[in-house]
Amino acid sequence: MIAQLDIKQAHATRPIASAMSAFWAGFVQPSFFALALMAVVFVIAAGGVLFGVTPSALAGPLGQYVPRASDDAEGFATRDAYQLADPGTPAGTRPRLYVIGNSLVAQAFASAPALEHDLRNVTGRDWNLYVMTTPLQGPLDEAALADYATSRHSGTVVLSIGFDRLYSDRDYLLRYYKMGRLGFRSEFADNMVRQYLDTRPRRHTGIFLVDNRNFVLRNATMTGLRMLTRQPAEQKIDIYVFRQTDIKLSTYSREILASLRATYRHDGVAVKLLENTAAMLKERGNRIVFYQTTISDDLLTNPADRERYQIHLANSAALAKRLGGYYCEAPAAAKPPPQAYRDYYHIDDPVWQEKLRVTLAHCVAAANRERTPV
Repeated sequence: MIAQLDIKQAHATRPIASAMSAFWAGFVQPSFFALALMAVVFVIAAGGVLFGVTPSALAGPLGQYVPRASDDAEGFATRDAYQLADPGTPAGTRPRLYVIGNSLVAQAFASAPALEHDLRNVTGRDWNLYVMTTPLQGPLDEAALADYATSRHSGTVVLSIGFDRLYSDRDYLLRYYKMGRLGFRSEFADNMVRQYLDTRPRRHTGIFLVDNRNFVLRNATMTGLRMLTRQPAEQKIDIYVFRQTDIKLSTYSREILASLRATYRHDGVAVKLLENTAAMLKERGNRIVFYQTTISDDLLTNPADRERYQIHLANSAALAKRLGGYYCEAPAAAKPPPQAYRDYYHIDDPVWQEKLRVTLAHCVAAANRERTPV
């Protein structure tokens, strides 16, 4: 009797074992069905990613995971740009301040919460602040950010007018444009490439992953991991100071002075690009604050260079006025001393960064008073 039961149990378990064996064989051994199934799954997944990652998706909940780390300035700027340009973003009642610039601007103001605090103290009201600073930001990335940021809601836009921003070497400008470091395309910036640099813009297909492939390849892995773990990065703005050596400082000194000597007359193509960006912003009803970045006095030991720098400052004030913006230059009491700089132009001193934030807050208040009807 027991033997018969064992035989029946063996027969009963054999189909299960056979089925599991067949499943495992189909799982690990190649077959036409497995190949076809894999191809179908791949096409569906690729199509979902290719057409599912869109500006509207990045403007929504997915956007918080786009920056791959706290120092991913391009990731944060891209996220803000998509959210600001999204039709679903409410206007709100607070005035808006867009701070657009390179590492010098980022190191000058250092902290978005601190700048919000100083704006509140100086102007007596709360602001919606967007700090869209990126490393080595040139006129074309600046134009793209200004275009997206103000496409739906106008405000006060801070643009850099330091001589480093006015560097006009054509190959230099195109090199950073072609890198596609931002994760969006601006038709306004592309048109300036065509008009002022006499070059065909980067190919535009309308498919996010194709048009922004450099950005996607750089950010996709960490974006996916942050989304899976629900851990968005927290933005850090002052990320551009490093340990320096005498050799590095000597190199920076030569590069900065060469840039000053090439741009102090304000006669290059970068000025034309700034003019075009300012005209677009004014047409949309924005106020513009042209912020003059500071440099260490230790650089200006040569009388000829001091004279060039003064010419640059005078030309900057005149240019800001001609473009209909407010010229913002730190007063003597807020001009950082040489020891406040890590490398002649990146500020690394909280006391002087606070002075510059207050300076900007007063400039923003003054720019808005000038446009307020009596």
